[in-house]
Amino acid sequence: MRVLVLVGMVAAAVHVPPVHAQPGDGRIVLRGVPARAALAEIAQVARVGVVFDPTLPRLDTPVWCDGTDAALLLRCVAAAAGLDVVQRSSGTYVVTVSAVEAAALGGIVGSVVDAETQAPLPGAYVRLVGASGGTAADAIGAFAVGQLRPGTYTLAVSFVGYATAQIEATVGPGGEARARVALRPEAVRARPVVVEGLQAPLPSDRLGAEATVASARPPGDAPRGASAAPLTGAPLPTRPPRRTADATTPGPGALGIAGRSVLDGLSIQGADDGDHPLRLDGATVYEPVAFGTLVGALSPLAVGRATIRKAGFGVAHGSALAGIVEVEHATTPPSGGRALDATLALDPLTAGLRVRHRAQRGGALAVTTVSARRSLWDVARTPALDAAVQEWNAVDPVLSARLFDTRGLRFETNQAGSDLRFSDLHVASRIAIDDLRTVRVSAYRGESVVETDLLTAGSNGRGRPPTVLLVRDRTRWANTAASLRYDAVVSARWTLRSALSASAYALDPLRASATAALASAESIEEAGTRLAAALDAAPLATDANRIAEATLSATAERRHGPGRTTEVGVEVVGGRYRLTLATEPVRSVEAVGTLGRVAAFVADRRLWAGRWTVEPGLRLTSIPATGLVAAEPRASVRFDALAGDRLGGLSLRGVSARLAAGVYRQFVTRHEFATFGPSAIVPEVALWLPAEDAPPVALHVASEGLWQSASGTAVRVEGYVRSTPRLSVLDYGALLTPGLAPTGAIAEILQDGRALALGVGARVERTGARAAWSVGGAVGRSRQRVEGRFDGRWVPTPWDEPLRLDASLGVAIRGVRGAGLVLRARALATAGRTWAFRRAYYDVLPTFSGRTSVGPVRLDRPEDDRLPATLRLDVGLAYAGSLGGLGVEAALDVANVTNQRPPLDWSLVQQATGAFAVRTRALPGIEPSVRLRLSF
Repeated sequence: MRVLVLVGMVAAAVHVPPVHAQPGDGRIVLRGVPARAALAEIAQVARVGVVFDPTLPRLDTPVWCDGTDAALLLRCVAAAAGLDVVQRSSGTYVVTVSAVEAAALGGIVGSVVDAETQAPLPGAYVRLVGASGGTAADAIGAFAVGQLRPGTYTLAVSFVGYATAQIEATVGPGGEARARVALRPEAVRARPVVVEGLQAPLPSDRLGAEATVASARPPGDAPRGASAAPLTGAPLPTRPPRRTADATTPGPGALGIAGRSVLDGLSIQGADDGDHPLRLDGATVYEPVAFGTLVGALSPLAVGRATIRKAGFGVAHGSALAGIVEVEHATTPPSGGRALDATLALDPLTAGLRVRHRAQRGGALAVTTVSARRSLWDVARTPALDAAVQEWNAVDPVLSARLFDTRGLRFETNQAGSDLRFSDLHVASRIAIDDLRTVRVSAYRGESVVETDLLTAGSNGRGRPPTVLLVRDRTRWANTAASLRYDAVVSARWTLRSALSASAYALDPLRASATAALASAESIEEAGTRLAAALDAAPLATDANRIAEATLSATAERRHGPGRTTEVGVEVVGGRYRLTLATEPVRSVEAVGTLGRVAAFVADRRLWAGRWTVEPGLRLTSIPATGLVAAEPRASVRFDALAGDRLGGLSLRGVSARLAAGVYRQFVTRHEFATFGPSAIVPEVALWLPAEDAPPVALHVASEGLWQSASGTAVRVEGYVRSTPRLSVLDYGALLTPGLAPTGAIAEILQDGRALALGVGARVERTGARAAWSVGGAVGRSRQRVEGRFDGRWVPTPWDEPLRLDASLGVAIRGVRGAGLVLRARALATAGRTWAFRRAYYDVLPTFSGRTSVGPVRLDRPEDDRLPATLRLDVGLAYAGSLGGLGVEAALDVANVTNQRPPLDWSLVQQATGAFAVRTRALPGIEPSVRLRLSF
C-alpha cells in the first residue's frame, strides 16, 4: 500500500523561503522551484491538504507557476512535473503518477526494390498518407520514418517509371515496423532528369542538379507499352542519338550544362571542366574525358546513374569550385529470376560486353557486374570522322616557324597515320546483407591513347630541296579507381555510411619531331622512314603527370522527427603527386610531393509549415602540412507550394523554388596546358596539381524555379552567379621564358587569377504517354582576369558559350507486344564563342616569341576572334524488344543531317605573297551510324 504523507509533515521537514508568498493578496510566485518544494509552499501558504508519495518521479523538476488559486497552482506544478492531481471529497489534494503516460514513440524502416529484378530503387519517395512531406530512399534503397506514435500507418511509395504502391505498417510502443516495398514498372511518363537524387521528397529537390538514370531494365524486359531506351542507357524518348560513348555527358534537358566542344569535356554553368571533378562510386577519376566527347571515359554498359550537381550544392557532397559529377556503377540483377545474363553492344566506335551474375543465400543477395569495352578504330571507322581527323593532321606553319625554325617553308603535302585507342574494364558488386544493410565493392581501369605520325614536306619556292618534317605526337591517359562502401539503416532515427576509395591518374604526353633535307632521288616516304629511325634511336624526353590518393570517410544521419534531419561526416585523404616537364622549349620541372587533408561537415535540414525547407551547413578542411584550416559555410532555402496555396488569384499548386549560396574550395585543381607542336590533335592536356597552400575559392549564389502541371507540362528557370576571387592558373612566362633554372616547386609555375560567371536559363518540357518534347535556352557570361596576361584586363574564358538554344522531340510508336519503337530528334544552336584560334596562339606564342600579333591577328585580344554560330540537327530511330528470349536494342542514328561543318578552331597560313589566310579545322559532317545491343 502506497504510503501517504501529509504535507504538514513535509513542510515541517523542508524549509520553504517565504519570499515566494506575496504579502497582502495571497499570491504565490514560483520561479524555478523544485516541484517537491513548490507543493509544500502551496500547502503552507494556501492552508490546504496535499498528499503525495515522496518517491514519485520528477519531483525535482523545476517549475514556474504563479497565482492565487491553490487548485490551479497545484495543477500547474503537477503538469510541469508530468504528474497528475486529484481532489478527494474531503477536500485533500492527492498528487500521483499521471493517468496518461507519454506514449513511447516508434518508427518504420524498410527498403524499396523493383518487383521483378529485386534491384534497389535509390531515391524512391516515401510518404505517410495524410501527412505533409516525406523522405527519400538512400543509395541502397533503404528508408526510415521516425518519431511515430503507436498505431497503423499507410505508406505511399513512388518512383519514376513505376506504379505507386501503398502499404500498411503497424508501429508498437517504442518499436520499429519493417517494410519491404516492391514497385512494379509501368510506362515512363516523366523525364528521369531530377535533382538531389532520383525522386527526392519535395518537388524543390528537383532543383540544383541533373541526373541521368541508366535503364535498370535490360533490353526486352520493358513492360508492354513502355518506351524504348536509347543505347546510351537513358530511358527517354527525348534523348537524341549521340556520337559519343560517354555515359556521363548530359542530354539537351540539362540547364546550365554544356559540352565545351568536340575535343573538350563539360562546362557546368560557365565553369572550366576541371572545376567539377568526376567521382565513380565515390573515388575521384581525375581525367573524366579522354578525347573529348569522341571517346567517353566510362562504358555506358557499366554506368547505372550519373548526377551532375550544379552551383549551390550542399556540404555533404564535398569541395569543388563549380560542381560535381557523381557516377555510380550499375548493379542491377539479371531479370526473370535468372542467375546469369550477358549483353553485347556494338556501335561505330566501340564494342562492349557486360556480364551480370546473381547469387542468393538465405536473406543475403549478391549481384556482380563485369563490363569491358574497347575501341574499333583499328578495325572500322566512320568515314566522316576519319576524314576530319586526317584534316586535323596538318602542320601549323605559324607554330612551326616560331618553335622549330621552319620559317619561309610552305608545307603542302601531308601524310598522316592516326590512332584512337581506348579500353576500360569495370567490376562492381552489391551485397545486400538484408533490407537495411548493403556492401558495395567496385573497381575500374581505363586507358586511352591518341597518336599520330605526320609526315610532310615544305619548300621555300627558290629551287632548294624540300625540307621533310616528321612529327610524332602521342598522348596517353590512364585511370584506376576502386571503392568499398557500407551502408546501414540502424534504426528509424539513425543511418550510417562508411567508404574507402582509392584512385590513380597518369598522363604521358610525347611530342618529338625531326627535319631533314630531301636527298637527291629520295622520295618523301623514304625520307620519312629515315627520320622515323632517327627518332626511334634518339633518347626522347617525356613529360608526365601522376596523382594518386586514398580516401576514408564516414557519415551519420539522424532523424530528429518529422521534418528535421542532421547529417555529420568526416573524411581523411592522403596521397602523392608528380609533375615532370622535360620536353624543350618548356622549362624543366620535376615536382614530387604528398597530399593530405582532413575534412568534417555538419548539415541540418528542417521543414517549416510543410512549405519551407532550410538547409544550413558547414564544412571544415584542415591541411596538416601547411596548418591551413579552410571553412566552407553553405545554406539553401526551398519552397514548395501546398494544395490551396495562392498568390492573389493565381494558384501555386505545383510551384517550387530554391535559393542557395555558399563558399566552395578545391584542393586539387586541373590546369589546361596548351600543346604547341607543329600538329596537335589534342589542343591541350590536363595537368592535375595540388593547391594546398592557397586553394582556389569560389562564392556561389544560385536560384531555380519549377512549375509542374498535372498534365505533364513543366517550366524550369534558373539563374546563377559564381565569383572566384582566387583562381590558380598556369604561368606560361615561368614555363617558357628561356634561361630559367629547373624547379621542383609547383608554386613557381602557377599564378593567381580571378573569374566571374553568371547566367540565366529557361526550359519548357512536355511529357505524355507516347511523346515528349522540350525547348530551352541559356544565356551566360564567363570572364577571367590574370595579372600579366592580356594587359591584366577581364577577357572571356576559352570555354565561354554566351548563347545556347536546344530542342528535342521523342515519339514512341507502339503496337508490338513487348517491344517499343521510338523516333527521336534534337536541334542545338550555339553562338558567341571566342578564342577562335588554337589555344597555343594565345598562351604560348606571346610568351615564347615576344610578339603580340601574327599578321592581322592580335594575340593579346582573344575576345575579338569569334567563331561563327553553329546549328546542328540529329535524328534517329530506336527499337527495343525481345526475339525468342533474346533482348534486342537497335538504333539508326544520323548525326548532323544538314551536313553542317562548324569550325573547331582556326590557324594561320602564310601564302606565297606573304599575306596570311585563315585555315579552318572543321568538325565532322553528316554521320550515319547503326548501333546494336543484344542481351541473352
